[in-house]
Amino acid sequence: MSLKTKLGIILLITVIYNGCNHGYIHRSAYYVDSSRPSITFDSRVQYLIMHYTAVDEEESFRLLTTESWPASAHYLVTEDPKQKNHQPVVYQLVSENERAWHAGVSRWGENSRLNSASIGIEIVNLGYIDIEPVFDQHNSLIEDGYHVWEAENRYWFYYDPAQIEAVKILAKDIVDRYNIEPQHVLGHTDIAPLRKSDPGPLFPWRELYDAGIGAWYDDDLFLKYLGYRELDTVVSTEQLLNLLKLYGYASPAPIDERIPSNQITEEERLQYEREAQLVIRAFQMHFRPTNFSGIADAETEAIILALLEKYYGVDIFESILS
Repeated sequence: MSLKTKLGIILLITVIYNGCNHGYIHRSAYYVDSSRPSITFDSRVQYLIMHYTAVDEEESFRLLTTESWPASAHYLVTEDPKQKNHQPVVYQLVSENERAWHAGVSRWGENSRLNSASIGIEIVNLGYIDIEPVFDQHNSLIEDGYHVWEAENRYWFYYDPAQIEAVKILAKDIVDRYNIEPQHVLGHTDIAPLRKSDPGPLFPWRELYDAGIGAWYDDDLFLKYLGYRELDTVVSTEQLLNLLKLYGYASPAPIDERIPSNQITEEERLQYEREAQLVIRAFQMHFRPTNFSGIADAETEAIILALLEKYYGVDIFESILS
């Protein structure tokens, strides 16, 4: 019998075997018959979270693949992704079916278990360095070819265009496969504003939106809610925080109104104000990255109102504005 004939018989047997065992999965000492599927519910994946690594590429790989390191992510996108057949290569570090430890202590809406409900993408980027203490380090990094932008008395590092293209391709595939809602494509700072700043003000959220990834506001709705106010008109911090909470942002713990104002310590008041500023700052970093001061102003209020109407309808915030 020729080799070609033998291979044909083996292939035929394989086809017959697979046909007879359609739907069967062998697990250790038993079989599972999957030929009678039931109605499925939502996937565990409801969110896509973007991060920067805050370290260089070599250190990013080392930390994210070290068992003792208390963080992990499903994907890592390098600074200048290598190409295969003219397409970018990204690194999968954790299976999408498994939980990665990338969100940490975080919240979006009522969900505080975001590690269990999300996919995390780490992007190799140095994040920022404070200007004053590390001026020499900054000069060294500039000599190495890094490009930076100054804000908040910090130097923030730009993303490489090829890197962002890889992120867009990866993210679009994920949101399409899991049907992730636009307002559930978030940055680490969105879900943990009191302790995180990634992916930073230079992450191009609008560019991702234009590629079909994530949320953005419509200009006509923005102008509708801005009205005739100047962009920097100061608005109520409490009202703005309530609007942000409707969208998903965690609100700082409010000062107990049952306590007389003269009994509230200065430390408690300052802590509340600082936390409120950080929540507003996180939103601004995402949707108004040219100015993320954390100050409650008319431009920020108009943006969040435009987003709420676009993605949730006007009814959700009418009670707050009345």
